[in-house]
Amino acid sequence: MVVEPERLCLNLAEALLDQLESLDPPPGDLRIFLVKRAESDATYSQEEVENLLGRELAAVVKPAGELLRRAVEQGTPIVLMQPESEIAEQLRGLSRELLA
Repeated sequence: MVVEPERLCLNLAEALLDQLESLDPPPGDLRIFLVKRAESDATYSQEEVENLLGRELAAVVKPAGELLRRAVEQGTPIVLMQPESEIAEQLRGLSRELLA
């Protein structure tokens, strides 16, 4: 499940988790990924999201505004444009989690 650190998204995620857990999935089958599109004091922190959802997050992708803008303009994936950047590593971590 992918969530953003916004109240409405987290409310919907809680409801979806309740529904999914009623299906009794095997442990580890349901993982939560947090995507932060912008840094803001108005959004929830990673710790707050984990507390609200009662689960540890599998991965967090933080904002990369300027780098993302340049990648879109050049039509080049971020992980190729700046493979050593923090966002590239986060995306690789997300990929590893999804494949695990």
